[in-house]
Amino acid sequence: MKRLKRLKPVEEFTAGKESAAAKVLNELSGKIQAAQHQLQELQRFREQYAAQFHQQNRLVSGLQIKEYQAFLAKLGSGIKAQEEKLSQLRQEFAAARQHWQEAYCRHKGIQKVRDNLQRRSRILTEQALQREMDDLAGRKKRSRSK
Repeated sequence: MKRLKRLKPVEEFTAGKESAAAKVLNELSGKIQAAQHQLQELQRFREQYAAQFHQQNRLVSGLQIKEYQAFLAKLGSGIKAQEEKLSQLRQEFAAARQHWQEAYCRHKGIQKVRDNLQRRSRILTEQALQREMDDLAGRKKRSRSK
């Protein structure tokens, strides 16, 4: 029973670590979804802008073409930056997932040790109770035979 009491803070600590790692994983997952959505919006906007410009192509001056190309270049660099951000978030997510898996395994390992200690303690308690009952039955039998 003493071992079980000593193990409790360790189990609570590993549970806290696992929970914190899961929280980080969840937050990164949300950031990835937001970054993907933003990237899709930028790509969609670029496609719409290009399509709109090509529809008006006949009525456009040379200056407007240069502005269009400059804007598309800025939009392209924005898309590239967003792709890099998404890639970085995915790498962070992979590292956080690895960290969570390690914390999860440590916590499950401690839980298994705790379960084994509880089972062993229960068995020892049952054996002690059985010995007491056997001793009591033996005493009654001896006292009757006298």
